[in-house]
Amino acid sequence: MNCPACKNTNDHPPVLQLGELEPGLNVMSCPECAGVFLEHFPYTEWAKSAGHADIDKPVKINVKPSSERAGAKFCAHCKSYLVKYDVAADASFTIDRCGKCGGMWLDGNEWDQLKSRSLHTDIHRIFSTDWQSQIRANEHGKALEDIWREQFGSDYEELMRIKKWIDSHAKAPEVYAFLQAERIVKKSMTSSV
Repeated sequence: MNCPACKNTNDHPPVLQLGELEPGLNVMSCPECAGVFLEHFPYTEWAKSAGHADIDKPVKINVKPSSERAGAKFCAHCKSYLVKYDVAADASFTIDRCGKCGGMWLDGNEWDQLKSRSLHTDIHRIFSTDWQSQIRANEHGKALEDIWREQFGSDYEELMRIKKWIDSHAKAPEVYAFLQAERIVKKSMTSSV
């Protein structure tokens, strides 16, 4: 097996070497870039032994590739295209996964980053439609917040305080209806004058 990451930069990619990422979790690692290839079955068995019995539960997958870096990577095992999956909205890396054999490629220190987020035994969840949809929703929410912050400037925090108060009010829907009705009434009064 050759390194799928170094193949983009070298004429002769390095051969992956057998190593142990965690006790009982054998991987193939690149001596040059420190990336690791996890085969699906050994990873699944290791995660089960770590107490994650639901790892075989099917997850619905809807591919939406991320934009981590240009250049295709191919599976070290079966040579199929690796698809990039976002880990989290605030993560600066993705996980590359083979759609054919389920193998995963982790660049350099990505295993340590997964461990720091307590995701190393739940990698399979990252590939689910629900997980990827939640990341997109968080990104969308952050983009909207940035737009509102730019629109309102220093008033944004005060508006958020007021919104939080309204949202916690026992009659929140009525308060919003009142504010909307008042705006409509004032608008119609100024246009009829």
